[in-house]
Amino acid sequence: MTAPTVLGTQERTVRVALEDRHLMRGLSDLRWRLPRLLAGGTDTLVIDLSGLARLSSGSIATLLWVKRTCAARRIRVVLGSPSPRALDQLTRTGLTNVLEIASRLS
Repeated sequence: MTAPTVLGTQERTVRVALEDRHLMRGLSDLRWRLPRLLAGGTDTLVIDLSGLARLSSGSIATLLWVKRTCAARRIRVVLGSPSPRALDQLTRTGLTNVLEIASRLS
């Protein structure tokens, strides 16, 4: 399975999921595939973090890169369902002020 897993696209929203078991490959794929994922007139990119127990420095750097790339295209980025540890990492680093977090994805 190639990571990140594209969970679907609907109503101009693209949802992808990152998982611990594919994290390094998933981060690389996310950077590589992002332009294609956003090409269809996407308004929102939702990154499901429920498959990650924690965030590595590489994953945080990639999330910030995605945020910058999407902001340049006026695309909203939402990080969904972070684990308590990942949310704590985002809070301690001040990234909850920069990145939009949704505690649960519907």
